[in-house]
Amino acid sequence: MKKIIFSFILLVCSLSGQAATCANGQGNEVVGINGTKYCMSPIRMNWWSAMAWCDAAGLKTIDPNTECSCDGFEGCDTTLRCPNFNTNQHYNVWTKVTSGSSTIKNGGAYIICLNGNLSSQTKSLHYDVNAICRQ
Repeated sequence: MKKIIFSFILLVCSLSGQAATCANGQGNEVVGINGTKYCMSPIRMNWWSAMAWCDAAGLKTIDPNTECSCDGFEGCDTTLRCPNFNTNQHYNVWTKVTSGSSTIKNGGAYIICLNGNLSSQTKSLHYDVNAICRQ
């Protein structure tokens, strides 16, 4: 009986250690086509909150100029604007890069849809998408 209890404790400890790798268990892991692991917030938030969420977790917000690339990897669809995130998920996530478009009021930031699309959006307090950070 002691062996069973000890084995159960070891199993719980090892599972909780694995779950805590993404924002101390508060985020959802996303793996890019190139194998890079990212941490996505479980809730949607505005751009400023997304940047703070990554910072509080000790993670770096992503830059589409470097994170979208996946050339040479199997499953990399180069017709997409952000092929590394062609995960067949339809979550939108904020990036740290501010767009240079003069048509976006209040400044803008890039948004990556996890199906591989890249767009820009106003950093409005009323526009909420998920945060994503590099692990």
